[in-house]
Amino acid sequence: MSIEILLDEAGHRREAGADDEIIERSVLLAQITGGPATVVTAGTGMRLRAQAAGLHAVRLPEKCRKDQG
Repeated sequence: MSIEILLDEAGHRREAGADDEIIERSVLLAQITGGPATVVTAGTGMRLRAQAAGLHAVRLPEKCRKDQG
């Protein structure tokens, strides 16, 4: 298992929405590494958009959600 950190390339313009930016960067990461990228989220909408973009997406476990104190 590894965590990849990408710095924005010169001229990169961030997406208006944070979810869209995360999905776009995850797709780029998968292309660069040639391996899978997984998006972990509590949001059903983001999970579906990530899957539509060809990413592996999983639901954040309830015990890890910040609202579960």
